Amino acid sequence: MGHIQVNRHINAFILADTCAQLGATIGTASCVSGLSVTVLRRLLYDKSGEKRGRGIASAIFWYERANNMAKADACMFAAIFMQVCELNDFGTSYTPGNALIDSFKLYSERCRRDPYVSIDRAFLLACHLKGIWTQRSPSLLLKTCRYCTSQYIVHRRNVMSCNNPCIFCHLVKGYATDPRIRRHFPQPDPHTALQVHQPDLAAHYALRRAGHA
Repeated sequence: MGHIQVNRHINAFILADTCAQLGATIGTASCVSGLSVTVLRRLLYDKSGEKRGRGIASAIFWYERANNMAKADACMFAAIFMQVCELNDFGTSYTPGNALIDSFKLYSERCRRDPYVSIDRAFLLACHLKGIWTQRSPSLLLKTCRYCTSQYIVHRRNVMSCNNPCIFCHLVKGYATDPRIRRHFPQPDPHTALQVHQPDLAAHYALRRAGHA
């Protein structure tokens, strides 16, 4: 029992330290690691360098008001996060916090421009997708587009609504005429595109379609 407890504390500190290095607020680091704000402020943060972000309940508010490129980035992260969760059994050695960090790093690696989704926004999305940390139950889910098969975020209460157009179909339609879309989704290098091993992720689909639009 002592060995398990030590490993749990080590993993918690590593998670908190990684969150801090990725630019997370102290509140995000506390939720993800399970360490108190007091402990984190003493070990990793100080009052002068502590970031202050929006309230926890702002995930849906932010997504609904974000521009289309930001929404696409959010869907990319969500698709990666949900797949990472499905592929791993949570326990003392691998927690939802580990899944969040791993997913955020994968998402960041796939962005060919500055990512719209910060670690704090990724945390908020994860809360609403899985009903963890700050949320008692999931409020967002990924819906598969029947036209392009990409996955995009919708609110659970609106899942059957016709007013939930696929963000990736929308971006592909506007790719030729909107320079903002082309800047955020530039044509990928053919060799790099062949190295993507997760063709079912929304991230890969967006890059592939953008590159051939």
